[in-house]
Amino acid sequence: MHNLTLSLRFWITLFIGLPLLVLGAGILLYLIIGANLPMWGILSTIAPAASALATMCLAFAALIGITTNLRTVNEMEKTRKVQTTPSIVAYFDNPTSILIEFVVKNIGYGAAKEVRLNIDPPLLDHKNRNISELSLFKEGIKFFPPNREFRQIVGTSRQFFDKDAPRPLQYELLMSYQDAEGNMYEQAISLDLSVYRDLPIHRESDIDKLTKEVAELRKAIAEHEN
Repeated sequence: MHNLTLSLRFWITLFIGLPLLVLGAGILLYLIIGANLPMWGILSTIAPAASALATMCLAFAALIGITTNLRTVNEMEKTRKVQTTPSIVAYFDNPTSILIEFVVKNIGYGAAKEVRLNIDPPLLDHKNRNISELSLFKEGIKFFPPNREFRQIVGTSRQFFDKDAPRPLQYELLMSYQDAEGNMYEQAISLDLSVYRDLPIHRESDIDKLTKEVAELRKAIAEHEN
């Protein structure tokens, strides 16, 4: 917007200053060859052209002003739309931990309505239930405010990453939702767990061992201080 204001000032200065330059050139011309023509003759010849040029320049300046205002309004409209548009993402969380979660989150600035999810192939939860039968998928999300998320445990790392694990690692998720004004959004997300297959898993036993060692260290420090 600041750049548009500078541009407008430049053109207004140019279009107003140009006729004055033409008028000044006429006066200078009279001073150079003034012996042959009277002053009023040169001015009367230049004045209509300068006046017409000034009128045209002012019209151009007004047009530029209107264009600048329209651009400003468009920028404001874009900003308002960004601030009210939802953006829903879905992903698997904690793929290198014992429990893997399926997460749906609104990372946009606006609230979403009537969120519908459809995943293929069927995704099972940690109790081997098809999550498509859960309310999150079956009934959808009626109202989804910004920064809100839904989490569902879908199994352990062994259920996905063991050599003979029966569960697929790749899924296609189709989502649809509306913004506050009723505009519809649709998107497809590819969910792929195979990239985590060979990464080390943080087992619960390792966490328990670390917790025990920290507790023993604290105990030793306390005994030393006493």
